[in-house]
Amino acid sequence: MDDDTTLINTLLRPAHSWDVDDAIRGVASDDFQRAPKLWHVLPDLRKYIKEARTLVLFGKTVHSLFPDDFRPTLESAVCAGDTFSVYLLARERESRWHTLEEAASMAGYSGGSSDPHRALGQALATRAVWRWLCDQVRTMTASPPKSGVS
Repeated sequence: MDDDTTLINTLLRPAHSWDVDDAIRGVASDDFQRAPKLWHVLPDLRKYIKEARTLVLFGKTVHSLFPDDFRPTLESAVCAGDTFSVYLLARERESRWHTLEEAASMAGYSGGSSDPHRALGQALATRAVWRWLCDQVRTMTASPPKSGVS
């Protein structure tokens, strides 16, 4: 997705139904009728992750969504949420976890990431945060602060 190509963009059919009101989830049960199950997309997902230079997730809790035998594939992932919080702690002395929406906004991304059921928006926002963090590091290393010693 580094070249702005979306590799997978689909709803996934849950393994079991749930009784949460459709208005809360923002999707209706009918939206999942033709959606693939997770195990249908795992081979492609595993392939894309293995081919990636870096796998960036916003939060590491996503690991729990995958079957046990898939989790080693995610072990090399970096967490943009943790990295963002550490950056702000070092730079701004602000010590707290930031939501994806907050981080994306600070990174200048306005493409929408707040819908919790639309993974593409979240992936694009996470990518924007990660790119912004990389730019911050490049800027910091290109012009290190002067130490006051001549």
